[in-house]
Amino acid sequence: MAYRDFKLTDIQQKFGIDTIFANIWEKETILEIEPSDFLKQSLNFADLIPLTTEKALSERLLAPILAEVKSRNADKIQIFSGETISADKSLGLNGEIDFLMVKKPYAPEPIAPIIAITEAKVGRLDKAIPQAAAQMIGARVFNQNYGEKIDLIYGVVTDGNSWRFLMLKENQVLVDNTRYSLTEINKILGIFQYIIDSYRVD
Repeated sequence: MAYRDFKLTDIQQKFGIDTIFANIWEKETILEIEPSDFLKQSLNFADLIPLTTEKALSERLLAPILAEVKSRNADKIQIFSGETISADKSLGLNGEIDFLMVKKPYAPEPIAPIIAITEAKVGRLDKAIPQAAAQMIGARVFNQNYGEKIDLIYGVVTDGNSWRFLMLKENQVLVDNTRYSLTEINKILGIFQYIIDSYRVD
């Protein structure tokens, strides 16, 4: 078993963690962020190539957006792509994670992950929620194994055009009720920034 094999019932039965749909950002102040000209141009160019594969999705949409987030937070985070995080193979908490954000800005390898980003197939955003939840649990266990106490782990599921944020808090995975479209890139960047700012950088 690996992250991609999980169902929501597995999450509850194996870890006693419930999945709840909620308005995560309802009480928070999320400031929208205007994307750079580079990102605007990159997203416009993305329309020129059919996004029919996960590789195309990563190259044309996700990578430029995450590069933008990194450029705004060069001294706060590091981003890794396609890393394998084996937190506990006996529980199925192992496998590749599409993208990871860690709170160690100069880390040469994934240390202290705070956000796991899961690519979903186009039109199947919610089908990726169990995998994202498992990866968030894996990130928390991974942190514990390395002596990193991080209370909140965030997750994102996206097919490039639609984005949904998740939060692992104690024994609950909260799934934001709102799906953000790529036309709301200002809000997406604002949420990423809010999450990053909520962590103290060692």
